[in-house]
Order: sequence, then C-alpha cells, then structure tokens
Amino acid sequence: PNILWRVVGAPGGGAAARPRPPNARKLVRRLTAIDGVTLRYVGPYFHEAVLDLPRDAVQVRDALLGHRILSGLPLGGYYEGMTNSLLVCATEKRTEREIDDFGARLEEVLA
Repeated sequence: PNILWRVVGAPGGGAAARPRPPNARKLVRRLTAIDGVTLRYVGPYFHEAVLDLPRDAVQVRDALLGHRILSGLPLGGYYEGMTNSLLVCATEKRTEREIDDFGARLEEVLA
C-alpha cells in the first residue's frame, strides 16, 4: 500500500479515481458565457479545457496577470492557428469566488 491508498482507500474504491467535474465545468460555463469565448473541443475533459478567445491569448493572459490572475497557457506558441486559444484549468482547490472573479476580470479585459 502507498500513502494515497491510506488517504483515499485502496484501488477500486478511492475517491481520487472518481472524476470531480464541478470546478472545471463551472469555469468553462462561466467563461463561455462571455461574448466571443468558446470551448474549442467538444468532448469530455477533466481539469483542463481549451478556450478560443476573441483576441490574442498572450495579450489576455498578460492583462489578467495585472489583476493577479494566472489565467492559463496561451497555445499559439505551440500550435499553428491557435493564437487566440488558451488552455485553462480548475482543480478542486479553486473556489466559486475565484472562478467568478476570473470571469469578471476576463469580461473587463475583453471589453
């Protein structure tokens, strides 16, 4: 047995194996409610999702850093045609308030 087993139980019954969709899905729902922000890929996801923004993702990331929000990873430097794409993540550590604040600040930046 390892430490994880001691905390959550043996394989097959541990809570760590069950997907926890709420925060990632809450974040995606909140951000895609903003005009021009869309989910790039349809399908299941766990903690991360790729969003397409109405403007350059590096500029958006930098503007959000000014609000002390680490928004995600701009993908344009890694993939052709993804200049406006941002990889976002929300784990169980993120609070509803943090998710709402991220959304509100993104709305301001995109306005």
